[in-house]
Amino acid sequence: MLASGHLGGAGLDTFGVIEIFGETEAVPTHPVVTAENVIATPHVSGLSIEASADVSQGSVGNLVCVLKGHMPHPDQIVNREVVPRLALEPYDPSLFEPSF
Repeated sequence: MLASGHLGGAGLDTFGVIEIFGETEAVPTHPVVTAENVIATPHVSGLSIEASADVSQGSVGNLVCVLKGHMPHPDQIVNREVVPRLALEPYDPSLFEPSF
């Protein structure tokens, strides 16, 4: 789809079929690596100080809210259509206000 122009481009940070850490030092030759409309980056953004802080604060905030019987902050809910097993009150910002 990238080669045909059906997709305008792609940004990738994981490479399931490309052996980045192979035994040889040759540059990978997979078509995705050489495509003009692909941006490839290392899979390390989750290791930044900011990302670690966001994950930690979000996790603690979710836990505090749920243990107090409330839904987490709406920005922390990925699958909003999932119904909790226990009835939870709507989110209450006074319980835990995330800094994101």
